[in-house]
Amino acid sequence: MTNAYSFQPNWASPPGETIQEIMSEKKIAVSDFAEKAGVGIKFVNSLLSGNAKITGVLAERLADILGADREFWLNREAQYREDIERIYKGLSEEEEEWLSKIPVKSMQKLGWLPEEKNKSKRFLHCMDYFGIDGVEQWANRQEVHYGNIMFRTSPAFEQEDGAVAAWLRQGEILASRIDCKPFNKAMLHDSIKDIRFLINERDPEVFVPKLRKICSESGVAVVVARAPDGCRASGATKKLSDDKALLMLSFRYLSDDHFWFTVFHEIGHLLLHDIANVHIEGIDDENDAQEQEANNFSSDVLIPPEHNESFYKLSNSYRSVLKFSKKIGIAPGVVVGQMQYREMIQNNHLNKLKVRYSWEGVESTL
Repeated sequence: MTNAYSFQPNWASPPGETIQEIMSEKKIAVSDFAEKAGVGIKFVNSLLSGNAKITGVLAERLADILGADREFWLNREAQYREDIERIYKGLSEEEEEWLSKIPVKSMQKLGWLPEEKNKSKRFLHCMDYFGIDGVEQWANRQEVHYGNIMFRTSPAFEQEDGAVAAWLRQGEILASRIDCKPFNKAMLHDSIKDIRFLINERDPEVFVPKLRKICSESGVAVVVARAPDGCRASGATKKLSDDKALLMLSFRYLSDDHFWFTVFHEIGHLLLHDIANVHIEGIDDENDAQEQEANNFSSDVLIPPEHNESFYKLSNSYRSVLKFSKKIGIAPGVVVGQMQYREMIQNNHLNKLKVRYSWEGVESTL
């Protein structure tokens, strides 16, 4: 018989939380889990977030990999869905207004939220996603996490703010699954040479894991996540804890020159500025002093100052760029990007030297 006074919380805990806890205890990496379960990394991330449902076949695989039995995992899934139904309620005017500013459809398409047409259930999934219990917590949480960039005074915010917050939250979620050594600025600075060497690698499937590994040694979790509709961010840095920082990349322009400029721009923020501050490239004021410092830092890494004299003498020709890029040890497309950035040539010149990425190729690194 059911106890009338049994505990019924007003929140729902997805099975992914239990899965992640056991993976952490057993030191099972996401990539290893995906291989053992016979699924892709994207599906694992969706499972851990509570978006993918546990089927009978998956429950058997979870039992083999993590322990417990098939019925435990099916019951865990059923309880979560039951909790979702129980907590379901109509939305207040304030909640409807809040939900309208969150890019729910885009987040569903990206696999960050479950597919759901019911507005109230969408709201509940968004609460779980952002780790809050209600709209009244929104402004405070954003101020704590994102400083003075957004949401300074109240729960009122613009749609772009909601999209940026959703993107940054995805960064937090993915970074929590990356093991890092304690944050160390000196070690990060010393790793720049190794990171710069990766510029010559054309395939994201090769250079993203290497970039992530190098940065993890200095306490920086590198996360790649596609920006949802309404978010113009290219990169971001954020303090996750005293021992861990986030470096987030969106591959917004899908070209090597922009990607690597963003990487070193964000590293510049981590080295030059207080990591407690949040910096978002593509959103922050480009005239801000710290943004200019990060831009200059990135430019100096890509084109070391000792080569500036030769760089500024480059002609608007493929041959001169190829020769110079070989001399300084970086991809020619990145040199072209710097020539355009410094207004030495027009933005439509020499673009054939740039490496273009596809999101499908990038997605395989997630």
